[in-house]
Amino acid sequence: MVLRRPEPKPGVTANPFVGDWTTASGKPYLASGSLHIRQSSDGTLSAWLDRVIASSDRRNGELLRVYSATAPELDFERPGDIGPPYRYHGSLSGDGQMLTGDWAENSGARLNAPDRFRKVPD
Repeated sequence: MVLRRPEPKPGVTANPFVGDWTTASGKPYLASGSLHIRQSSDGTLSAWLDRVIASSDRRNGELLRVYSATAPELDFERPGDIGPPYRYHGSLSGDGQMLTGDWAENSGARLNAPDRFRKVPD
């Protein structure tokens, strides 16, 4: 059996958000982590978040619902399966290498997760 990550059909240009992203925040009080975004053959995006809150608290594979990903804007949500849902709204830099945004919840609380990501080279 061969397992493959979702990918667009041959000849289809991938969405600019597709790839692996790593923490680029200068805020030491935010958890470090990485963001992963994939595109299926029908163009649908899937995303998940890995974050390290403490050495004994690592959260890998947190599912994200992608609402919109039309460059330069990205909008997705970490569902509230445990705790409230948090929405991330970010913007892609002109060179497509930095994603900067903010995690927010309806009450104004912030998720302990990176707010800036740098794209990991393929």
